[in-house]
Amino acid sequence: AWRTHLWITGPGGAGKSWVLDNIVKPALGRASFPVQSTTTEAALRQGLGLDALPVIFDEAEGKSQADRLRIQSVLGLFRQASTENGPPIVKGSRGGTPIFYRPRFQGICSSVNVALTFNPDESRFLVLPLAATADDDPTAKVAAFAALRAAVRATIGKDFAQRLLARSLRQLSTIRANADSLADAVAELYGSRRQGDTWGAVLAGA
Repeated sequence: AWRTHLWITGPGGAGKSWVLDNIVKPALGRASFPVQSTTTEAALRQGLGLDALPVIFDEAEGKSQADRLRIQSVLGLFRQASTENGPPIVKGSRGGTPIFYRPRFQGICSSVNVALTFNPDESRFLVLPLAATADDDPTAKVAAFAALRAAVRATIGKDFAQRLLARSLRQLSTIRANADSLADAVAELYGSRRQGDTWGAVLAGA
């Protein structure tokens, strides 16, 4: 009932795109809608249509003023997609007949800078900064990355996306019940229902 979005951030070369290409995309398989950089809100909205596919938005940067405005427009669509019960987006058409859109997706963005400047957006996203290795030794960093790649290869095989989707569908009622219970617990702990909903969905998935 509540769709939490994620934002991976870190300095250039930290591995944001690597995480998306080698973990997120293979875990979701073809049941996703990957885009990047200059994608607009209109293109995203029209490309999704009525599909409830998770959106993978790489390089969601806003360097120029035009880029920042474009990203804020995209985030407006993410905001609309967070709730199941929100009103539809209505756009005019050349023929004079309004077109109705109801975005129904969860998304993950990645960028150096996080473009969440408004509280309604901040409360819908969990920001995930990439952790640096504790050791500055280049050899240790290479070894740590090699261990990560080995763990990913051992976990995410060719049929992982299909198995994850099948398991999620089989456990759907349990996952949704857990999301409600965990949302209640987090809301009681932090005094915020929105924070409870945002964390509850992610914790239930985990």
